Amino acid sequence: MAKNKVYSSMLNNLTQADVKTLFDYDVENGWLVWKIGQYGIPNQPAGNKPISNGYGIIEINGKKYRAHRIMWLWHKGTFPPKFIDHIDQNRMNNRIENLRLSDSRTNQHNCKTRKNNNSGFPGVHWYSRAKKYRVGIRADNETHHIGYYDTLEEAIHAAKLAKIKYHPTSPQAMEYLRELSISN
Repeated sequence: MAKNKVYSSMLNNLTQADVKTLFDYDVENGWLVWKIGQYGIPNQPAGNKPISNGYGIIEINGKKYRAHRIMWLWHKGTFPPKFIDHIDQNRMNNRIENLRLSDSRTNQHNCKTRKNNNSGFPGVHWYSRAKKYRVGIRADNETHHIGYYDTLEEAIHAAKLAKIKYHPTSPQAMEYLRELSISN
């Protein structure tokens, strides 16, 4: 199919056939690779450099898409709903086995530690007024206060247990459950 016909067919709705016409899948690296160039160079990866909030961007017909959404369409045949979660929290790892459909809550449960976190562990921070570590977790639009702890180790343990209780389907909670079963 001629290049102009391919792009003109995509003006309204991008389909799996469209993206399979534009891209091959590089299994080794987990990237989409341009077959024919529009803004990309043929045989070069598409959307493999973080541009928007750490996400790779692919431009097709003047419209920008996050690379993981195009990857989902390429593999699954449908354009994904609003949320797709990167299981390993790496926004550039768009291998299909690292992507899962999600809702807002589940997506938020699988976030990295915030930049302003002073303990290095999510949900734990040093509370200088009490001179203790404070543990809290958000669930169901509420912040749950877990407690104050003298040591970082105690606080981290409490935060892990809270993660298991309040966010049981998150990859971190599953990892913490594995850690607990190994240590017992």
